[in-house]
Amino acid sequence: MRECFLRRYERFRKAIETLRDITKLNANDIINDYIMLSALERNIHVAVEFLVDLSSYILSELGSKIPDTYKGIVSSIGEECNMDENLIKEIRGIIGLRNIIVHLYADMDYDLVLKELNEIVDSMLKYVKKLIECMKEKGIDP
Repeated sequence: MRECFLRRYERFRKAIETLRDITKLNANDIINDYIMLSALERNIHVAVEFLVDLSSYILSELGSKIPDTYKGIVSSIGEECNMDENLIKEIRGIIGLRNIIVHLYADMDYDLVLKELNEIVDSMLKYVKKLIECMKEKGIDP
């Protein structure tokens, strides 16, 4: 495995670990703490970027066209790697959350995000596992 992949995967893993730690805290304490909200947002952002970048890399290695949007990339990799439609839908929703965080499209419903955070993390972990399985099946070395 390439060194840059290992570094990025480790940063993804740390983001996931931080998000898991956040799920153990009191939601009201988090919502009233700007630093904690920033940590929540940043680690969701970091994790999603890794997933999309790895998906793009796989599409590139397969010689597939890389869509212009993150949601398009996830849809394409879902087809290429024969992933469950529900998982792709979940990841597309998480990308929507990332877009709200990054572009400030709307106010975030932190209560809802915190309530769903375990499921968000589970979906991201399931997705990365499927990406790695797909790479092995197709002989792609990260």
